[in-house]
Amino acid sequence: SPIWPEEQRAPSMTDMRVKVREARAGDANGVGPARLLVQANGDATHEHVVAALDAGSAVGMEDIRLMSYEEGDL
Repeated sequence: SPIWPEEQRAPSMTDMRVKVREARAGDANGVGPARLLVQANGDATHEHVVAALDAGSAVGMEDIRLMSYEEGDL
């Protein structure tokens, strides 16, 4: 079973950075995901989207992707 659910939500950019760092650190054996999918609502600010992408890069995520959606798409 995965260490983290496939989807994590964070109420703030600080919480988001912590969640990405914790996910990448993984379990007791240091096994964590190497892929990050940032799902950005069409109303998301550029600052928040870039912060999420940068957080993945900062912790060494090997595959970072961005998906944009509008309300009702998901």
